[in-house]
Formats: sequence, structure tokens, C-alpha cells
Amino acid sequence: MKHLVLTFMATIIMVSATAQKITNGIALYEQKINVHKNLSEEQQSLKHLIPEFMTNNIELHFNNGIARTKEGEKDKSGSVQISSSVQDMLINYKTGITKSYTTLGDEKFYTEDKLAEGAIKLIDKTKKIGQYTCKGAIIDSDKGDKMTIWYCKDLPKNLSPLGLLDVDGMVMQIDGESISYTFKGIKKGKADLSLLKEPKGYRKVTSEQLADLSEEYYEEMMPN
Repeated sequence: MKHLVLTFMATIIMVSATAQKITNGIALYEQKINVHKNLSEEQQSLKHLIPEFMTNNIELHFNNGIARTKEGEKDKSGSVQISSSVQDMLINYKTGITKSYTTLGDEKFYTEDKLAEGAIKLIDKTKKIGQYTCKGAIIDSDKGDKMTIWYCKDLPKNLSPLGLLDVDGMVMQIDGESISYTFKGIKKGKADLSLLKEPKGYRKVTSEQLADLSEEYYEEMMPN
């Protein structure tokens, strides 16, 4: 009997240790953007011409301290899915730096952001998402949108489909008024390691410079 108890306890310890050693994989998310919430005052009159929501499937490839976002497979349900582009990010959760890549015509740029520590307020709530038990937190976005996030300590810390967030685990769900992310599962197979290499040919700019460059680019694209 004593031997059976010890064996059972050892099995539990081994399973628990294995669950906490997930360092390579592909997390799947659905991104949902409330387009109407993101319209400026000048654009409000266009609401009837624009769908209220846009959705994307996102893959978050992660391995040994590096992660990369990638547009996921399109839904095959036959329903209409209106999509926007997925932000291409290379995330280093060891150095705390996220690089975001943008292509404007023939030119390529990237911006760099550091992990903002202390920007998140932890809350005393838990939630079950799939097989994962998650803890809650609150974050205020730069657009004033208060978001609730749910993260799991069994997966690499700081990782999220928004880049690096200061929580002790991977973000599984983000609930906001203008944007939300829903965790769909861990895809079978390992992360695509070729994605986790820094791409070449991109020029570093600040976020403000990129905003100006984007505005100039899209103004040139508009018909006269």
C-alpha cells in the first residue's frame, strides 16, 4: 500500500513538472477588432459603410526565450471573415524587447518596445480556459481602453499576442472594448524556428516616425 501511495505521488510530481516545462510550441488565438470603436470623430459618419468587427486568426510561435506572431489559417467554416493585417512581432522575453515589423510599399521598418514593468494591476480572480487555470489582471491601453487579461503560469511568462506584458505566465485571453483575443489552444507540433530569426532589410524608426511615414504613404496611395 505504501509503495502504491509513493508511486501515485511520484506520478503527480512528474506530471506537474512536465506541465511547467512547455517552452516550445504554437499558441493559437482569434483576434477580434471593434472597428466602430476605433473610428475617429470625423469617421463616425462612415459607420454604416464599415463592418463593426474584423477578425483574424493568430499563431504565436515560441521557443526558448523567443516568440513571433504570424497570421493563422483562415476559417474554413464557410462564414464570411473580414480580416485586417496581423502585426508582425518578434518577441524576446529574456531581454524584454519586442520588435514590430511594418512594410510600406518597397520600404521596411521596425520599431522597438521594452517591457513596461508595473503597468498591470493583478486581481484576485481565476478562470479556467481550456485545460489551463489562469489568473487575472487589468491593463489600461494607450487608447484608454481598460482590458482584462488572463494568464497561465504553466507557459512562458510575459508572452501575449500583444507583445510582452508584465505577468508571470503566458496571456491566454484579453477582453477589451476595442480589441479582444481568445485562446484557441496549443497547435500540435513545434514552433517554426525559421520564424524566430531576426529578419533582414528593416530600418529602425520610432513609433512617432512610423506613424508619420504611414500617413505619408497612405496619402500618396489615395486617388487625387
